[in-house]
Amino acid sequence: MTDHDLHMLTGAYAADALDPVERDVFERHLETCDSCQAEVRELQATTARLAIGVSATPPAAVAAVLLVVAVGLGGWAVQESRQKADAQRLAARIAAVAVDPQRTVHTAPVAHGGTGTVVAADGIAVFHGSDLPRLPAGQAYQLWRMSGQESQSAGVLGRGGELTGVVTDLGPGDAVGVSVEPSAGSSHPTSDPVFVVTPA
Repeated sequence: MTDHDLHMLTGAYAADALDPVERDVFERHLETCDSCQAEVRELQATTARLAIGVSATPPAAVAAVLLVVAVGLGGWAVQESRQKADAQRLAARIAAVAVDPQRTVHTAPVAHGGTGTVVAADGIAVFHGSDLPRLPAGQAYQLWRMSGQESQSAGVLGRGGELTGVVTDLGPGDAVGVSVEPSAGSSHPTSDPVFVVTPA
């Protein structure tokens, strides 16, 4: 992968749309590239502001959330027409969360530093972590939907800083959690959560 290729990955990285190998390569590049650092910070800040509903006007919030979804939403929305249709439906649901007057907003500290915010409505939760401590190589933060003793992965978020992810199909009493896992992700949490909130 050339330097030019790496510079083109800022949007996908900000939207957590890189596979684990690409993410590790890009994060090593990010450590020494000021321009990519600035662009990633800007993209993540925009995502955070609008995903947690602090935009001044609802149309701007809708547009920004749709942009985030279009860029990646965990990296699964691109190849097949059915996947594209699924992504569009999910984008519409997330946009509705951003402007839903009944949405709930929960902010809590992350166990070893930083804060997490969850905005939820209609079975969808948007998580945003701020100032999360950077994890060592080989580890990453992973997002979960937690229902009783069962946990379902909602995607690997990244190694630290500003991180955003989406949890779907939340039921009554379900929690949104984050744990520290191997960088490729785990099928179930292998460590105690560093962040847990129950949106409803």
